[in-house]
Amino acid sequence: MNTSNEYPNDIQAILVLHLGKEFKSLEKQTMLEALVKRRSRYWIMIIVNALALLFFSYSFIYGITQLSDVVYYGLGTVFVLNVLLIFHQRKQINRAITYVEQNV
Repeated sequence: MNTSNEYPNDIQAILVLHLGKEFKSLEKQTMLEALVKRRSRYWIMIIVNALALLFFSYSFIYGITQLSDVVYYGLGTVFVLNVLLIFHQRKQINRAITYVEQNV
């Protein structure tokens, strides 16, 4: 446990989001295990989004789908933004893991 009970605001926000409001009562090892597990789930999300983007791209390029250009580019934008946000969340979890390893 953190002896000072003081976490930087950004790290505290990440820990509350991924571990819950009572994260301060968790042991260091429990926190790390939960964060690593959460981080690995993001790879699954990235793969699913990439496969969906590939599926829509293949369908659009080879004329299999009836989607208009606007709908296709809209879907592509959504999937690309989703993947970028997932990478950002993984980066935040990595920062939280580093902080917990070094300071808790």
